Amino acid sequence: MKILAAKWKRLTPKERLHQCSYPIVALTGGVASGKSTVAAYLKEQGVPMISADQLVKDIYSWKETQEWLKVLCPEVINDSGIDFPQLRKIVFTDPALKTQVETYLYERLPQAFAQAENKFPRIPWLVYEIPLLFERNMQAMFDVVVVSWVRRDVQKNRLLTRDPHTTVETAEAILNQQMSLDEKKLKADIVFDNSGPPDKTALKKIWSELT
Repeated sequence: MKILAAKWKRLTPKERLHQCSYPIVALTGGVASGKSTVAAYLKEQGVPMISADQLVKDIYSWKETQEWLKVLCPEVINDSGIDFPQLRKIVFTDPALKTQVETYLYERLPQAFAQAENKFPRIPWLVYEIPLLFERNMQAMFDVVVVSWVRRDVQKNRLLTRDPHTTVETAEAILNQQMSLDEKKLKADIVFDNSGPPDKTALKKIWSELT
């Protein structure tokens, strides 16, 4: 794997997410913006990668989490584990409960990150896929920020195509809950325009910019 370009090694361990000793690239975007396309390409190049969404799934799989949820809202626990549609329904109709669940998850993210980190034999640098980077004002914790960007009309059409049950109104509501990709684009160090079909040339350009 190629080394990260010296110009992107901007932070000290004390400044980085979880005080990591190696540089971290944040990969972000929005719903249906194609972050997974960029992530898959970087993985192909051998870059160690951790997904914030996967870390949350890992925390939900812990026995202690399920026992905690069983006390907090027993109706979301069944014989198979957590009923996520039911959990989402309850959480988004009860702001206080939503805050409790989010606080629980975020307090345990460093532990989940460390477990994921330990799976790599060595980490010269790492990509962290984090959808809500800017919404949570975490960009200063990363050496470089890559944004996967698409036009809003493309983003909405992808949402509608991905789930035939999603209405135009629902798609608009989902997009309005997030910071616009145009705004994120302005805050990025590197932008991947993912509005069209997968473009290997553009992906190679990102790789050459990073390394």
